[in-house]
Order: sequence, then C-alpha cells, then structure tokens
Amino acid sequence: MDNENNITPEENVNNLTETEFEVVQPDRSATQGIYDNIQTDPFASSNVHVETVETKKRSGKGFWVAATAVLLALCIITSSIAFIAVQKNGGQFKLPTPSTPEYAPLTAYTTDDLLTVSQVYDKVAESIVDIMITTPTGGGFATGIIYTTNGYIVTNAHVVDSAKTVTVRLLDGTEYPAEIIGYDSYTEVAVIKIEAENLVPAEFGESSKLVVGEQIVAIGTPYDITLTHTTSDGIVSAIRDDFTFEDLGLTLNLIQHTASINPGNSGGPLLNMYGQVIGINTIKIVDDYENIGFAIQIESVLPIVEQLMNNGKVDRPQIGISGYTEPTLGGVVVAEIVPGGAASKSDLKVNDIITKIDGVRVKTIEELITRLGGYKAGDTVELSILRDVDVLTITLTLQKAAETNE
Repeated sequence: MDNENNITPEENVNNLTETEFEVVQPDRSATQGIYDNIQTDPFASSNVHVETVETKKRSGKGFWVAATAVLLALCIITSSIAFIAVQKNGGQFKLPTPSTPEYAPLTAYTTDDLLTVSQVYDKVAESIVDIMITTPTGGGFATGIIYTTNGYIVTNAHVVDSAKTVTVRLLDGTEYPAEIIGYDSYTEVAVIKIEAENLVPAEFGESSKLVVGEQIVAIGTPYDITLTHTTSDGIVSAIRDDFTFEDLGLTLNLIQHTASINPGNSGGPLLNMYGQVIGINTIKIVDDYENIGFAIQIESVLPIVEQLMNNGKVDRPQIGISGYTEPTLGGVVVAEIVPGGAASKSDLKVNDIITKIDGVRVKTIEELITRLGGYKAGDTVELSILRDVDVLTITLTLQKAAETNE
C-alpha cells in the first residue's frame, strides 16, 4: 500500500496506545555476558539475561503449538536444578474440576487466623518434598508440593523436562520413584506422581488477594540436599502480571518477593501467613542484585495443573501459522500460513506482524503462545497486525492444536 502520509511502521505501531510502552531492550548482538548497549524499545517490558544457560526445546508430551517453539534457558548451578537465575540489565481463582482427585479445597481465613513463620512451617512441612533427578549428563535436585493425598506433586517444568529418572523424598526420609505426568514449558509448571497414599496435601490460597508489603514465607532445598526444608521469610515487593523474561522466552504472572531463594528452591512454595501456597518459586535475579525473587502466581498454576493431571499436556488452540519474533518493533512475524488452519480462513497474510491479541500487546512469539493458553478451540479473537505501514484488525476463529507428528 502507498504511504500517503509518510508514516513509518515504527510511528504507526507506537500510536497503538498513548502510554503503553516505555521501557528498554538490550542490544541482542551480544551472545555472552552482560548486555552493555541498551537501546530504546517502546514495547519492551523487562530486560534480563541468563548467567549460565542450557537451552531446551520442549513443551509437554506430544504438544505442538502453531507458532515457533520456544527455547527455554535454564540455570544449572553445580548439581542443582535450581530456580531460573537471571541477570538484569538496565482473576479469578479457578478450582480443578471434579476429575482432579482429592484436591484440598480453598479455605477462607480472617486476620485472627494469621500464623507466625514457625507456625507456617509446622503447618506445611509435611506437604513439601525433595525432588532428585538424573539426566543423561548428570543430575540434581529441587523442591515440590504435594497436591493430593494419593501422590500428585507440583513442581517446575525445568526441573523435570530433561529428567531420565525422578525420585521424591518426603519429610520423614521415605523415598519413592516418581512418574512425570506432564509438564508445560510455557508456564513453567509440571506434575509428577508417586505411588503413595494418605499424604498431606498443601492448602492453596489466592495470590490475587496479596498486597505489596505483605509478609510471605518460602520453603525449599537450597544449595545441597542436606539443607531440605530451609525456611525464609520476606515481603511481597510487587505483583508482576504478564512479566516477560525475553532471554528465557517466558511471559508469566509473577509475585516479586524478598524471601531468600537459591538453587534447589525451584518448584517450592511461596506461602502467605495462613500457611497457604500462593506461588511457586521459579526465578531469581542474580549477580549484583539482592532480594529479587519471583514466584508464579498460584491462580496461573492451578488450571495448568488440572490439564496436566487429566490430559498429560496443555491443549492450546492454534492460529495456524509458523512465525518468529520481530526484533525491532516487537511482535510476531507470520512466516507461513498452515493450510486448513485458522489463519488460512482469515485475512491474515505472510509477513503480517501480529502486535496484539484481543487488545493485549504481544511482543514475542512466546507471549503469543502464552496468550493462546487462555483460549479454547472455537473462540473468536481479534488480532491487531502491522501490514507495511498500516495497522489492521483481523478476526479469526481458533482451532484445536495439532499434535507434533501431524
């Protein structure tokens, strides 16, 4: 199309909203170490990179999404399957369906029921487990949370995504081999199971009710397996919805907090002062920064747990494209339209840049994939796209995701 007003693509995308995008993005010419050159990007929401990384390209059992798969960068320190450690430069609560077995229901509390840190530990200690894994190249350990009385356990996806064997150790020292039920690398959630009965499941709260400054507790196994059930406390520093770690390929709903978490805390609980799990510890900013830890909000975790328990994977609907992240403006470039897919039945074209889905900004392929997790096949969505210098809106109906071998 002709550019009658001489408006550049950058100006056109910048005008999508008035004050939506303000932060900076690192110069991606760097491949190792700290990014030294920072350049303005009106769409960047966070700028982080990994201190020590190992990349994975997996997402559940036989799971495929209709856009390019994400490379997940993990921090492995000594033998620990830690949290994801990175360096910085520059709802509604949904209970599982009845098919989820023996779920510990949500309990309402008042301020009269607040516990001390030691009381929180006493309440939940039996519901927290050590997870020991072996991989083709070694092994490590992490933390998990008992979800049901009959052995379902929640942890992080990066804990088990390359595991050859998984062993769970309870508070009393009893060890069980564990089966990986499923994991989802886009949300960093995994479910494993041991053959045991009469376990003590954790109680789950509502992270949506947290306020900045509220006291919280973290429990896990940092540094060495002998330091099992290490407990620390802190406060909620901020609630970070849709927070993107671009180098990790993750966009998550997070609780930023000051409780001490270290290698081995991955998959362990962040608790409120009623002893309820309100987050899963996953990421920590390292290097010259202190007390910047992140836990995934529990409202984001439980629907994924439900799908993994019932299906072994997360079913996301597809747009019906292959694509990649546009590095300058931010967005998803349509590289190919899958024949018979949802996009093929719409006005979407190759080389279009998807910038929003239902009015929500998407800057990377990973953000688009994460957003699709909130929809089901048959839902109609509006995509904001940049085509040459024009901003257009395209409506399409999402379809069921294909399997990897299709």
